[in-house]
Amino acid sequence: MTILIAVIIVLLVYVSVTDGAATVLSDDRVRNLDITPVLGRGYSFAGNNYQTTCIMIDQTTTPSYNYDYTFFDFSNTQDIETDLLRVSHTFGYAKIKASSEESFETGTDVAVNQNVPSARLVVATMRINRYYTSIREELSPLTADAKTILDNKDYVGFFKSCGANYVRSIRRAQEITAIFKYFAPDPTSAKLFADGLKKLSNVQTVETNITEGLSDVEDNVALKSTMSSSLQIQIYGYGLGGFTRGDTNTLVCQTLAEFNDIMKFAFRTFTQGEDTRDMGMVAGIEFVPWTDNTEFQAAIELGEDGIVIPLGRSSIPKAIPLDRTNIDKFRNVERFRRNFKCRNSLWHMDMYGYCCNSIYLLNPSTSNYTNDESQNVSISERICQPLYQLNPSIAKNNLALNGEFVSRLDGVLSYKMNQLYTLGLCVDEIYGLSDAYDYYVLTPSRKIVGTEYMKSTVIQLKRMLDPFGDYSIITHLSQELDEFVDMYYQPCIAAIFGVNDDDDGKNFMAYGWMTHAECFYLSCLTNNMRWDRKNGGCIPSVIAGDTSQEYSVDDNKCSIDMDEEGYDGEEICKYDSVQLQTFQNKLIDCWGSDSTDIPSSMLDNFCMPKILHERVSVTEQEILKNQCNVTRTNLR
Repeated sequence: MTILIAVIIVLLVYVSVTDGAATVLSDDRVRNLDITPVLGRGYSFAGNNYQTTCIMIDQTTTPSYNYDYTFFDFSNTQDIETDLLRVSHTFGYAKIKASSEESFETGTDVAVNQNVPSARLVVATMRINRYYTSIREELSPLTADAKTILDNKDYVGFFKSCGANYVRSIRRAQEITAIFKYFAPDPTSAKLFADGLKKLSNVQTVETNITEGLSDVEDNVALKSTMSSSLQIQIYGYGLGGFTRGDTNTLVCQTLAEFNDIMKFAFRTFTQGEDTRDMGMVAGIEFVPWTDNTEFQAAIELGEDGIVIPLGRSSIPKAIPLDRTNIDKFRNVERFRRNFKCRNSLWHMDMYGYCCNSIYLLNPSTSNYTNDESQNVSISERICQPLYQLNPSIAKNNLALNGEFVSRLDGVLSYKMNQLYTLGLCVDEIYGLSDAYDYYVLTPSRKIVGTEYMKSTVIQLKRMLDPFGDYSIITHLSQELDEFVDMYYQPCIAAIFGVNDDDDGKNFMAYGWMTHAECFYLSCLTNNMRWDRKNGGCIPSVIAGDTSQEYSVDDNKCSIDMDEEGYDGEEICKYDSVQLQTFQNKLIDCWGSDSTDIPSSMLDNFCMPKILHERVSVTEQEILKNQCNVTRTNLR
C-alpha cells in the first residue's frame, strides 16, 4: 500500500509537467475554504500545497460572467436519487440532498393514506460564473526576493518557496440556493402549487399573497391556505460579498416577497461594485509551470551558457561485426575485437565495444579524458564518453520535474516536523488535565463523511502518545527524523543540485530527479515512515503503531556518528539499534498487539484535545484500567 501511494505521488509529478503547458483544476483540491488561492501564488501538484506569492500583480484582465437562474421541481419525483443529479453541479447540492431525504421520510405514509399530506420539495438556484480573471504576465514581474534567489542560482530554494507552478487565472462562482418545502395531499395539487411558486418567484417586485397566485389549483380555498401556510423557505448563499449600507441584512425569509427581495439583493452584490471580480467561491484554477514564464526563463539564462553533459550509452554507436553472420557478443579481448569494426574508420573502439572520436576516450581510473590509446589495441582500457550540449527544452523539462519533486520532498519534511511539534504540544495538554478526566470522551477534530465518529478517551490518548509519561516517544521520533534527513533528504537534495561548487546550478537543469539513486526511494515520499537502517529506503515508523517494522542489528545503512568511534576506530551508528528496538518493543507491548488505535491517527483526530461531557461506561473503564499503566516520570 505504501509503495502504491508513493507511485501515485510520482505519477502526479510526471502528469503535471509532461504536457509543458497550463493545467486546470476544478475539483475539491481548489475548494478548501482553509486555503486562500490568489493570482500569482505558488502551487505544487505533487504535494497539493500552496506556497509564497512570487509575482507582483500590477494588472489583471477584465472578467466576464454567465448568469443562470433555474427552477427545479421535485414535488412528484419517483426516483429522487436520479433526479437530484440535475443539481449535483451546484454548491448547495449537499443541503438539497439532505432536505430531500427529510421530505421523503416525512411523506412515507402517503401511499397508504392519500388524505395524509406529503412533504414536497422545489429548488431555485441563481448562479454567477465569473471567468477570464487572469494575470497580465507582461505587466507582472517577479518579486525582488524571488529574482534574487534565481540570480544566486538557488533553484532548490526558489521551488521550495514559490512552488513549481503559479496561479495564472481563477474562475469563481457565486450562488444562492432556495429550497421550498410544503405539504400537498396529491401529485396534481403539488404540481400546480409548484407551478405557482415558479411564477411568483421570478425575481420581480411582488406583494401578491401566495394564495392569489395559485389560480390553477382546484377551487378549494382551504386547500390553498393549507399548502401556503405549510410553505417553508430555506436560503443558502455561497461566495457572497459586496454588502453595502442599505442592503438587506438577512437571508431569512418567510414570504415570496421577501424571497424576491433577497434574490434581487444577491444579483446586485454578484454583479455590481468594484470588488466583485475577486469575490466568489473558487470553481477552477489555471496553473502554469514557472518554466513557461518568460521572465523566469530569462532570469535563469536558459540556453545562454549551455549545459554540456555526457551522452547516454543508448546514443553512442556500437561496433559492428565484420561478418554479419557472426552472432558472437563483443568481448574486450584481441580475438573478439578483431572481428568487429566501427562504422567510422577514424573512431576508436572502447572496452565495451562502443565507438567514438579518440578525444572522448575516458580513463576510468583517473576519470580524465586521455587521447593516448592507439586505434588497434588488443585490449582497450578506455571508455567512450562523448559530450554534448543539452537542448534547452530538455533542461526546461528537468527544471519542472525537479521543481515538483523538491516541493514534494520539502512537504514530507515539513509534515514530519509539524507532527513532532504537534505531538509535544498535545502531550503537554493531556497531562495538564486532572486524572479525574481520564475516562471522559474526546471530541474528534475531523470527520470523514459517511463514517461514524472516532471515539477515544483521555487515558487512551495518553497511552498512545506518551505511555511512559517521560516524553520518550518524542525523543524517539526526533531521532527518526534526524536519520531521515541525514540518510535520505540531504543526499537526495545534494544529488539533484550538484555537490561541486562550480556547478552553478546547472546540475539541477541537466538531470531529472529520477536519474539519481539517492532520490529513488519512493517509500520515503509518504507520511509516517522512517529510514530503513538495513536495506535503505523507508519503512513504517513507530508512529504507525504495531505495523511499524522492527529495528535490525544489521544496520549497515544507519546514520554515522561523526563525533564518536567504536572499538579499533570503526564507525558506529549515531543511534544504537538495540536501544531503539527495546523502546519500540516496550511501546507495542503497552499498546497491545490487538489494539485498533494508531498513534498517528489519534494525533490527527484528537490533538489538541477537547473533552465532551460524557464518560465511558464502568465496564469500559475497568477494561482501560487493566491495560498499560500511564505514569508521569522523569519530567523536567
